[in-house]
Amino acid sequence: MRIYFFIFYFFLSFFVFSQVTTIEGNFKSAQGKWLRLYAVQDFITYSDTLLAKTKIDSSGNFLINIKVPKTKVYYAYFKVNDLRSNDLYIEENKKYYIVFDSLNFEILDTYTSFLTSLRLYFELQNVDTNDLNYKITQLNIMLNKFYAENIKVESERAGSLLNKIPKDKIDSLESILYTKFANYNHPYFRDYLQYAIAEIKLISRSYDKLEIFNQYLWSHRPIYDNVQFMSFFINYFKDFIINSNKIKNRDLISNIEWKVNYTALLDSLGKDTLLRNEVTRELVLLQNIVDWANMKLFTIDSLKKLLDQFYINTKFDHHRLIIRNIQRNMFTINRVDLSEIPLLSKNNDTIFLKQFNTDFILLYFFTSWCRPCIKELVTLDAIAPDICNKIKIIAISADRIPINFYYFTQDYSLQNIDLYYFNQHYELLENLKIVVYPQSILLNKEGYIINAAMPDIKNGLIEYLYNIF
Repeated sequence: MRIYFFIFYFFLSFFVFSQVTTIEGNFKSAQGKWLRLYAVQDFITYSDTLLAKTKIDSSGNFLINIKVPKTKVYYAYFKVNDLRSNDLYIEENKKYYIVFDSLNFEILDTYTSFLTSLRLYFELQNVDTNDLNYKITQLNIMLNKFYAENIKVESERAGSLLNKIPKDKIDSLESILYTKFANYNHPYFRDYLQYAIAEIKLISRSYDKLEIFNQYLWSHRPIYDNVQFMSFFINYFKDFIINSNKIKNRDLISNIEWKVNYTALLDSLGKDTLLRNEVTRELVLLQNIVDWANMKLFTIDSLKKLLDQFYINTKFDHHRLIIRNIQRNMFTINRVDLSEIPLLSKNNDTIFLKQFNTDFILLYFFTSWCRPCIKELVTLDAIAPDICNKIKIIAISADRIPINFYYFTQDYSLQNIDLYYFNQHYELLENLKIVVYPQSILLNKEGYIINAAMPDIKNGLIEYLYNIF
């Protein structure tokens, strides 16, 4: 009887705390392509997670069903190939119908679309005036108009304010916004509105920064999932630790570079009264670690060790998630699951990397239109017999049009290297950060990455492979 009760309770809880949301629509110019839906995991690193993927049918229609936890709002977007869409706020138990603008994929697929500014764009067709997306769009239009009318910058690159925004203008805007949206009490939106105003006050230079902290951050827990709160938080605490006159640079250097000590570092940060709260202090530290890594203020090895200690000692699950994302984004992933990478051979057979029984695997990513790739493949093919006892070279085509891979296998006969197609597995390229061609990664037989930044042939790839032994 207890077992039946437990099963009943489990399914009841799952239903109560997770509701199905349906997203359907049309993308006529992308028939037969995979549409992928992502949600941002955290707004410190902007790392995402794949929520769902579906194939667009021959009429351009698609359907996605996802479970959304109760009270959760996903800040999401779509991808086709390498192209990203505008954003969609996804709530539980909703139905969305969206239509994408047409794109000429025949031209786009001929060349890689990595590093391009081109984006997908869709419109919500069935949105009502109480939908969160509709309200945020309305609010953003008003905010953008205010920014355009009141903020002058020296240049887009500089981004520095030339003028203060008078308090009375901001107070007037605040009154207008709260009046306009007075009857819309969606929790996510109320927080979004509050911190959009807070961010205007922050950049206006007309408000005391400590007053802003006391009003919007003191005794407020971070709202990790709200993109506007996190935007305000990041702007408020940008370069905060380095510039604080209450945190000694000697303590930073001592606890990060001389002897990595997360606990002592956190204690030293607490000397600034704005960082007395442990949650805020840790989140500010995470944000600043990302900046330090980008600016190379501290050695990468020290920051890695600091993050390892941070992960063990923090009490907050979301901070662990951010730490893992920083480690993944800043310092690359450590291991590839060889059983989860399906590749397609020129004979249309599916193979997995785990099937290759060698000490090392060199993943060599190329495209048929990349001339340096072709030259390097010929050279690698010549040396492959010399190293085949230890290293298996896997050449993976990332061509957007599958038939280009087929033509390539007909035009170029390689004797010692097997050619495979990535089979539209864009998650593989994203996870391994493959953004230019050729690009190669060396793994051991357990899938651990030995070198994620292999040199090309001009810079010593052949010598590197021979010297592994």
